[in-house]
Amino acid sequence: MLLAVEKARKLGLVDVILIGDVNKTKDIAESLNIKDMVMKGLVDTSIILKAVLNKEVGLRDGKILSQISILDIPNY
Repeated sequence: MLLAVEKARKLGLVDVILIGDVNKTKDIAESLNIKDMVMKGLVDTSIILKAVLNKEVGLRDGKILSQISILDIPNY
């Protein structure tokens, strides 16, 4: 999945925010040479989104913002 995300980012199609296991995500991101990312841990989604959407200091640049969740549920 991260390879597809990185390919889309390199093509200029997306700006990516990865959320998940911090160490695993960092290791994979480093191997793909991804430098900047926001990572969500034990923080309520509303708090993260409030910061991201803050017009004065947030990450939003007026483009479309999408949130994608991928769950890995063993034995499902």
